Amino acid sequence: MKIANGLSRVLTTVTIGVLTAALMTACQPQPSSFVEIDDDDIGGVVASADGPEAGVWVIAETDDFETRFARIVVTDDQGQYVIPDLPAANYSVWVRGYGLADSAKIEVTPGQVANLTARVAPDPVTAAQVYPAAYWYSMVALPDEDEIADIPGGMNEYLTWTKNMGCIGCHQLGQLSTRSIPEELGEFGSSQEAWVRRVQSGQAGGQMFRQATGTLLGLPFKYLADWTDRIAAGSSSRCRTQRCCHGPGLGHALRLHARLDLYRPAQPDDQCVRIALWSSRAQHGRLSNPRSHRQCGDKFQGDGHGSGDAVNP
Repeated sequence: MKIANGLSRVLTTVTIGVLTAALMTACQPQPSSFVEIDDDDIGGVVASADGPEAGVWVIAETDDFETRFARIVVTDDQGQYVIPDLPAANYSVWVRGYGLADSAKIEVTPGQVANLTARVAPDPVTAAQVYPAAYWYSMVALPDEDEIADIPGGMNEYLTWTKNMGCIGCHQLGQLSTRSIPEELGEFGSSQEAWVRRVQSGQAGGQMFRQATGTLLGLPFKYLADWTDRIAAGSSSRCRTQRCCHGPGLGHALRLHARLDLYRPAQPDDQCVRIALWSSRAQHGRLSNPRSHRQCGDKFQGDGHGSGDAVNP
């Protein structure tokens, strides 16, 4: 009798465990290939090897008009998207997101369903290419105390002029065009010489050069050169957000750390940051479904990070 009762308890426990697992699985968003679109929309599902991709950007762009045209939307928790109300044209459609490498572009016309394949970034450097400019600018090293000893105000003065009061008061330092040295600038004996030349470019070149060489004793050239050299050699920031969830879905997004810092991006295989971005938009009623733009009037134009194609990273 004791053996029978024990076996009964074991079977009951197993049954409850199986039912619980089934219910948890059922509560997770299931990908759907059906997306409702009109004749002037493009829609579909974005998925990678990890499953449906929530909170990634889908970009449609064309050069068929007198000026270049692009429209950007964000996928919902099932990886679904709709790019609405497009003028008749041939569009290149592709995917970008944190933790992804840019997808291949496909040619689509309005009225078509286009399911897209996202590519998980193979390494941290590839993933970081689309991170915010501040992620890359955070890699700039600071001078030693003895180097700034002759600057009135010391480190505070140095930071004031290399941040909002000076450099990034006008420039988005850290995007692709500033974290690299363009070949068009010329040939130089060192990266430091290249930065000396670069800072003198443009209408404000004289003012920038005087600040760097006078107020800051030429130190920015040394550290900007070191910065671009390290990036060219394949370095990326050590800042990472630890993996905190697995797979897509709002349920996972709501379990993110409350102090998520978007300037400390995710690991290449991590969807958490992308889902958090989606979640923040969903909380404002913008992404209850991929057609919610109809109700709120938001077509998500310019709502995302682009590349040399849509917007510079």
